[in-house]
Amino acid sequence: MHERSPKYQLRTLNRRRLLAATGMTAAVALAGCTNTGPVSNITGSLPEGSPSSINEQVAELVAGNAGFALSLHRQLAATNEVDNVFVSPYSISMALAMTYAGADGDTETSIRETLGFSLSEETHPAFAELQAQLDARATTNSTGGSDDVDAFQLEVANSLWGEADYPFAEEYLDLIDDSYEDGFNTADFANEHAAERDRINRWVADATADRIEELIPNNGLSPQTVLVLTNAIYFMAGWEEEFDPNDTTDATFTALDGSESTVPMMEQNLRTNYAELPGAQAIELPYVGGEVSMVLILPDDGTFETIEAELSGPTLFGVFEALGDASGDLRMPSFEYESEIELS
Repeated sequence: MHERSPKYQLRTLNRRRLLAATGMTAAVALAGCTNTGPVSNITGSLPEGSPSSINEQVAELVAGNAGFALSLHRQLAATNEVDNVFVSPYSISMALAMTYAGADGDTETSIRETLGFSLSEETHPAFAELQAQLDARATTNSTGGSDDVDAFQLEVANSLWGEADYPFAEEYLDLIDDSYEDGFNTADFANEHAAERDRINRWVADATADRIEELIPNNGLSPQTVLVLTNAIYFMAGWEEEFDPNDTTDATFTALDGSESTVPMMEQNLRTNYAELPGAQAIELPYVGGEVSMVLILPDDGTFETIEAELSGPTLFGVFEALGDASGDLRMPSFEYESEIELS
């Protein structure tokens, strides 16, 4: 890739900071390389950057969530038995923010420090504003129904389900209703916990275009259940520059352990944002509408663990800052995977 352009970088930077830096979706990356040619050998550390003001509170929330996203990444990469992990740290942050709203003492401190909430009582209005901005971008770019992958579709739904007879603090319920779209719903767990399970699962299915049909399993609720917190996130978009299926051919993919496998390899010549970094390359692949994108980071041979260990909120912003206009050939494997993770 070549011909970097700072002008193009500045035009697209705010979009990346708002969406990609929220850690909307993080993948513990495909563990390997595609042997497509030599990679630049640059020594040193990954660059560091900092978020500019989208608005000050939202920018600070985004920065904290980026740090949490990479911390979660390291935890899952170190402990999960699955090679590839796909997770939404933004979804987790927003869900636990609703718990944080009712926490106090050591619990409040632990949630704040773990999730990078630095705004104190302003955390919840900042989440509401960030979600409003995401909703506006999705609405602007939506052109059809749930099966229209040419449209940029993003749905983030959060809700609390509380036992009707439990004396929840009114101040807490008001805060949830003000800051989180679906707010608080009363439920009759004491007498109808099975029916309430079906009701909540239907809500999740509707919010995710039927991608998640049974969030709460059989016997997941009981008459003793007092409060259920649910968060569902659905994202669908087509590539702004589509890969031609006729240009997809089988090629060798080498994993970190040196094992090789034959996989379908997509290929295209394109102009987009690209950067050569110390020990890695990065490329941005925008989705249709140009509001959101996938940023891929490919470590040099032998540097995967080092690059992974260096990733943090500031270094992630540094990668975004380094991206600039370039053109060239891209080859990447076609892949599909899913993860199921116990956050406890």
